[in-house]
Amino acid sequence: MRFQKRPKRIIALSLLFVLVFMLGATVSGAYSAPSKEDTNTEQAAPANTPQNLQEEYIPKADESNNYGAGKNNPYIRTNASGKITSYFRVNFYYQEPYLLEIGWNVRENDKDSYASQSVLLPNGDSMTVFFEKNCENLVQNTSVMQILPELLSQIQAVKQDTDFPFICPLLLSFEDTTGSSPQDLAALYYRENDPSRFAAVIAALSETMQFNYLEKAVIDENVSIVSICLEQLLRQNSLPDIQKTLKPYLEIAYQNYDIALFSICLDYLEPDKPLVEQYLEKAYQDYQIDFFSVLLNHLAEDRPLIAQYANRAYEDDNLSFFSILTNSMDDTLLETWYQKAAKDRNTKFLLVLSNCMENE
Repeated sequence: MRFQKRPKRIIALSLLFVLVFMLGATVSGAYSAPSKEDTNTEQAAPANTPQNLQEEYIPKADESNNYGAGKNNPYIRTNASGKITSYFRVNFYYQEPYLLEIGWNVRENDKDSYASQSVLLPNGDSMTVFFEKNCENLVQNTSVMQILPELLSQIQAVKQDTDFPFICPLLLSFEDTTGSSPQDLAALYYRENDPSRFAAVIAALSETMQFNYLEKAVIDENVSIVSICLEQLLRQNSLPDIQKTLKPYLEIAYQNYDIALFSICLDYLEPDKPLVEQYLEKAYQDYQIDFFSVLLNHLAEDRPLIAQYANRAYEDDNLSFFSILTNSMDDTLLETWYQKAAKDRNTKFLLVLSNCMENE
């Protein structure tokens, strides 16, 4: 059966958004909003808890590192055949007044390249921490070394059930932000379009300020900041509360033809099926094929709805929309439409259906 085959246009849009949001992350995949179950278990983090646990990226090589994409790249692990098996991961974490850039998953054969220090965690376990050259002096920094055990323990707990558990951490950079409040830092990182650092400090802001940044990011069409704000706000609010905020933004995104923002809002609003169906009809009537594609992807399991719009598109001689709908048709519906198009000698629709069935 051919259920929920994603149209190429949707895949392209998803990849575009991921590239924008993840700042070059090497792990691909569409962004998806947390489920209701997640909202019930996720608690608001205090200001001194490490933040930005959701945004990860691979640092770009510079002339001094000269890492490139080859087998000597310490940010990539490969097996004997050269196939990439895992990646070095990096996040920014904020514990006032420090902003730490910590990576993990250092390759075994690269450990000797770094200075290291054993750190005793709160649970009694020890963890070896590696330091880039510019961070080696932090071993003598009492203030930093005092916060490091708790910080590492919390990151380890968050990452333990993920595809990239927190092992072999590497301290890449360190910033002492003494003299700058979290509010000052958030304003600076927003102004400089630095989502990684912004995500690290957002939890230290009041909820009112978080909503203000969400609204500002919507107006500025800054989809990465929108996503960061929503992730944080959902830790402190129920999904219905977030949905109330997002409904007006969905219309703004539609009117501004902002597919990326529209997709983000839709991910959080998907449980509201009547609203999704309302915009599906609006997109069809407005001949907004890109929005129709995004919306249809959220309703692909509704077989009667697919059949209904397929019939309308066929009767309206709307080949573009019909082509998108074929990606959500099962074998039986495809065969039914193929027979109808053949009987009607509707060659252009017949060609689309034939190609779709051949690619099955």
